[in-house]
Amino acid sequence: GRIKMDGIPVYTIQNREFSSSYYYNFTPQDLPVGIYNMEVAVTALNGDRPQHTVNDTLRASINIWDTDMGRQKVYFEQFTATWCPYTIGTLYSTKALAAARDDVAFVLIHNNDELSCNTGNEYKVFYTGTPETTLDRYSNDSKSMAYCGVYESYIDNAKARPSFANVNIVAGYDETSRQLFIKVSGEKHECFDIFEKYANLTVLLTEDSVVCPQYDGQNKRTIIWKHQAVLRNNVSEIWGDPIEWNGKTYEKKYSVTLDNRWDKDNMKIVAFLAKPFTGKNFNEIYNINCNDFSVRDAIYATSIEDLDDSVCGDVNGDGIVNGTDIQAVINAIVDGEYDEKADVNEDGNVNGTDIQEVINIIVNAE
Repeated sequence: GRIKMDGIPVYTIQNREFSSSYYYNFTPQDLPVGIYNMEVAVTALNGDRPQHTVNDTLRASINIWDTDMGRQKVYFEQFTATWCPYTIGTLYSTKALAAARDDVAFVLIHNNDELSCNTGNEYKVFYTGTPETTLDRYSNDSKSMAYCGVYESYIDNAKARPSFANVNIVAGYDETSRQLFIKVSGEKHECFDIFEKYANLTVLLTEDSVVCPQYDGQNKRTIIWKHQAVLRNNVSEIWGDPIEWNGKTYEKKYSVTLDNRWDKDNMKIVAFLAKPFTGKNFNEIYNINCNDFSVRDAIYATSIEDLDDSVCGDVNGDGIVNGTDIQAVINAIVDGEYDEKADVNEDGNVNGTDIQEVINIIVNAE
């Protein structure tokens, strides 16, 4: 058999025993970054050319890239309900998963129960029943992850998917007015305009440790449960706000007043970039990247403008100076273009001295 990319032969399949499925690993040579039409065709069976060639070829679109920006967090969305007899198993496994991994952002959408909200009522059209889970709203994951015990391998696979834009969050909070100010920003990889082209930013609020009765169908009883990552409200438009790029970067600002019944210190901001949703196909809304931010870490602020005061060394703009800022400087060096934020020591150059400056800031803060 043969494999072609845009009509160019890139791999020859030789002496393979016939079966219902094949797995091949090959490296296309001399193919630049881009979208290609891949063609896999049977050219011989037992050494003879096929007599019937109507269905001997499969075609698909395939993306080729060399680098990406890395997936910050996997977006874990679960459709659940306090009345559902099958949900308790997933709640236990989700709780364990949250304790074990910090590379996942959780949102639990409640269906027609005491914890449901208008935002969740809009999202539930994505699901067929409770419990059901998707990662990065990639619908192919959902059915296999309906029940507990199989999350880890799916999350590892989701982390390996490429991402061509990032999401950084910084927030401020006014205790008196209960106003929460949010700034979400980021940049795009050079491959974004090839593979994604457009993106919407969705910003949600969740709350942990919400005490509410939960039906335990396994033991046929109702228990008191601390529900985690309960979806409370959308801050952006429900299906996201269109990103307006300023060159390679974007920035969106929001303000919202927290409900008096919500515990600010248990709340998180979850923000993700996704493909724009037209309402026709849920596969369209596959997430590009995601991040979250604990509201208890918000700075004191009385207006959205207070978030514009930059922190020295906070290269990626998430309000915290840590190892991710070192990586942001490295990315700027590799990119080769001058980035004012990455020029931490303000000497007009972005190089190893800026990496050392970020390290010094981290060490001195400890």
